[in-house]
Amino acid sequence: MKTFKRLLQFAQPIGGFLTPYILLSILGSIFSVANFAMIMPVLDTIFNSLGDSAKPEKLMVLGDFEWYDLTNWKAYGYQFLNQMIAEGGDDAKMKVLYYVCGTTVIFSLLSNLLRYATARLREWMRARTVARIRSSIFDKVVLMDNAFFSSARKGDLMSRATNDVQAVEGAIMHGITTFFKEPIQLIIFFYALFNISTDLTLFAFILIPVSGGAISFIAKKLKRHSKKTQEMAANLLSILDEMIGGMRVVKAFNSESYMKEKYEVENKRYVRSFQKEASRRELASPYSEVMGGVFISILIIKGGSLVLTDASLTGSEFIAYISLFTQVLNPAKAIAGAIGNIQRGLAAGDRILEMLDVEIEIKDKENAKTLEVFDDKVSLENVSFAYEDKKVLKNINLDIPKGKTVALVGPSGGGKSTLSDLIPRFYDPTEGKITIDGEDVKDFTLHSLREKMGIVTQESILFNDTIFNNIAFGTSNASREEVIEAAKIANAHDFIMAMEDGYDTNIGDRGMKLSGGQRQRLSIARAIFKKPQILILDEATSALDTESEKLVQKALEYLMQNCTSLVIAHRLSTIQHADEIVVIKDGEIVEKGTHDHLLLQKGVYHKLQSMQKM
Repeated sequence: MKTFKRLLQFAQPIGGFLTPYILLSILGSIFSVANFAMIMPVLDTIFNSLGDSAKPEKLMVLGDFEWYDLTNWKAYGYQFLNQMIAEGGDDAKMKVLYYVCGTTVIFSLLSNLLRYATARLREWMRARTVARIRSSIFDKVVLMDNAFFSSARKGDLMSRATNDVQAVEGAIMHGITTFFKEPIQLIIFFYALFNISTDLTLFAFILIPVSGGAISFIAKKLKRHSKKTQEMAANLLSILDEMIGGMRVVKAFNSESYMKEKYEVENKRYVRSFQKEASRRELASPYSEVMGGVFISILIIKGGSLVLTDASLTGSEFIAYISLFTQVLNPAKAIAGAIGNIQRGLAAGDRILEMLDVEIEIKDKENAKTLEVFDDKVSLENVSFAYEDKKVLKNINLDIPKGKTVALVGPSGGGKSTLSDLIPRFYDPTEGKITIDGEDVKDFTLHSLREKMGIVTQESILFNDTIFNNIAFGTSNASREEVIEAAKIANAHDFIMAMEDGYDTNIGDRGMKLSGGQRQRLSIARAIFKKPQILILDEATSALDTESEKLVQKALEYLMQNCTSLVIAHRLSTIQHADEIVVIKDGEIVEKGTHDHLLLQKGVYHKLQSMQKM
């Protein structure tokens, strides 16, 4: 129930929905009961039970009895029809029959119009609520720390945002509306049944717990299997995502059969789990159907005895009772089906809420201020960082003065990229602090901190959108002139104009319609467009061929002229003119200085240079 209540919060404000929904459900149920109640005067008219009594001296007046007293409503109706027969002449009973059947049609029309209105209201509420769940998931994912994505499987996240939300949409929200509407129908139907025959209705209540206990047992089993099935569906998505992302590697290593076998094993596990879940889910409806048939048969025997023995029930009342009781089975079966679906939805809801409950560690502190200007330097003071108990950086002390270029070099895995990720607060140091102009970066809002920075990485991260929107990413009011200027500086304008739609060309998923050099130049154009004060380049040219590297390097040099730059380089030739080169090995700074100074020391940097010249 805790999961159910939390999911219900997404329906807020629910009062504006429930009031008209409950009102329409009540009116629809009343007209539905009235429709079946008309069976009694129809039968009594046909079989001459109606009109045998003398014309009443005075009709009952509506105000003489309570509106909820169905016995008096029946008496009033029969008196009215008896009067019609007494005053109607030879064909009076046919006129009454027409009248009763016409009234039945009107009641049926009103009942179904109200049912349609409740369905429209339900679907409106359902769509709005599920949209809020989707938005909450997206908003949460956008704010999550980089550390979360380092350990989470993308396929699992996609499954929670799609499959699990669909399960909630089809189960929880349908269940919520079912548990508001169907109980109302049951209450009104049983109230009418009590008014027709108290003895027969009390007898029916004895049978209900037998069915309810079995359905509850099925529902508990279903939730457990549903969660397992949804986790396996997430695994399938993860394998598919990995294969698509690494398709070139799969083909290069002739691993198609391996991937197919891996997927097939997981797919068979999913099928087995799904079949177990389905067998329990589909059991609820046939079980309720069988129990409904058993109920009706037992009630016919019991009701028939009341008609035949002590005459406490008339024939028309008995038939109306059975007809109305068959309608009781519909909301009862809907509730039984909803219980099964809700258990499946609760399992999906648990997975959604589990993701929404992930603690966000990198966030604005209370009273965080805006970083207005950057005047002096970025400093790392005794900074250490550990990831999963493994120390990646150890006691780093480093100053990056404004307007200067500092390069980080060293063996792979030494912690260079991790260090650069600490400055825009993709991660926070486990020890020490990072300051800008002497103030801890944690004192600034994340937005204002990152607004001052531009980042170009080895992997060009582009989006399935136009070239224009990729360069102006994150800006809604960018001018075409500004975008074109950034592209020209990045040496990208010529190849863009050579494309069929120019800046309006869609570059495909991850920019796959472009070459590696073209993608990287678009990434640089995006950074130039932002006009950053602090620039972070993480091996921005290491994956390029010589010709592309020259174009990209020229664009980077222009970009770095007016920036404070932190450059991570694999090719040492690209950072020889840096104001300071910092050598990092095993998470520690082992050397610092200019290119010439470090070569004279004949240490790690000299060794790296020698290896690249070989």
